[in-house]
Amino acid sequence: STVILEEYVKEAKDRIEHNKIIDIVMTLPIQQQKVLEAITILTQKKEEITSGLLYEVYQDLAKNDKVSYRRLFDFINELEMLGLISANTISRGRGRGRTNIITLQCDTDLIEKALVYKA
Repeated sequence: STVILEEYVKEAKDRIEHNKIIDIVMTLPIQQQKVLEAITILTQKKEEITSGLLYEVYQDLAKNDKVSYRRLFDFINELEMLGLISANTISRGRGRGRTNIITLQCDTDLIEKALVYKA
C-alpha cells in the first residue's frame, strides 16, 4: 500500500496555490500589474502603504501611461477581490480625512516572479 505523507500534500497544495497566483498576476492588465508592482516595492521597504503613497509610486512606475487616482481605487478593489491584497479604510482623525491601508496578501517573491514572466 502507498502512504501519502502530509508534507507531500502540503507541498502539492502550495505549488497549486503558487501557480494560481502566478496565473492571476500574468493575466492582469498592465496597469493593474503596475499597481501590484508598486505595492510589492512598498511592502519590501516595510512602508505603511496608504492609497496616496501607492499612487505616488505607481505614477513613477507607469510614467506617461498612468491612470487617475479614482481609477486606482477600482484596481485596488479588483486586486482585493482576487485575494492578492487587503485594503482597510481608516480614519486619520478630525480634519485629516480617511485613507486606505493596503497589505499584500501573498509572498513578494511570488509576485515578482509572476511580473517577470509577463515581461
